Amino acid sequence: MVPDQEVRSVPVLLSDSKGLRLQQVQEKKSLPLVFLCKRGASSKELVELLEHKLPLLLQEYKNPITVYFWGGTCDITKKQGKFIDIRGKSGDIIPAVIRNLHRAKDFVLSHNCRIKFIGVPIYLVSLYNDVKGHLNPTVFLDSDKEVEFQVDLLNKHIEEINTQLDRNTLNFNADLRDTRRGKKRHYFELLADGVHSSHLIYSPKSGCGDWNWISLESSIYLPIL
Repeated sequence: MVPDQEVRSVPVLLSDSKGLRLQQVQEKKSLPLVFLCKRGASSKELVELLEHKLPLLLQEYKNPITVYFWGGTCDITKKQGKFIDIRGKSGDIIPAVIRNLHRAKDFVLSHNCRIKFIGVPIYLVSLYNDVKGHLNPTVFLDSDKEVEFQVDLLNKHIEEINTQLDRNTLNFNADLRDTRRGKKRHYFELLADGVHSSHLIYSPKSGCGDWNWISLESSIYLPIL
């Protein structure tokens, strides 16, 4: 049985363009989610969006809100025309992101709501720029390594915050990782452009619900934290 407070909770996905991709799937599968998504948004911009919208959502739905915070990608990399590259080294980037996550956590808890942070999926700068038509995408291979390092570091901090909240952490990269013996690679072909998941990645797995890949524990599609 789902506790009454869980049934009444309104799930809200706060995200950048990753969430917009999922929203396209939601339109076909009727996932019970409220989307607060902004293309290219940094974690700071997502927190500002949350601070503006959460009081309005509470007023609209008259029930507690469960926020799923799925950001970080646009803190690690930035757009340069139609291409992307890393913003800077991890020592400059990750501490600021963590401060924003704590700011989001404190704000949500102060409104008697719940929050869970979703891990940042690994991605390839070189593949994204290749898809966008860069003439020499191999020049971004070092950026790929830096992205992987920063994603791993950020996800460790996300796991720590979720542990403090008594939440588990959704691990996208485990689904992308090749776990065969002696292998150390990810199935980047599951990414539509090197950054964003293809629609196929949201298909049901093992008959367990339409949003199973994103691993929100669910019963009758209601989030349980």
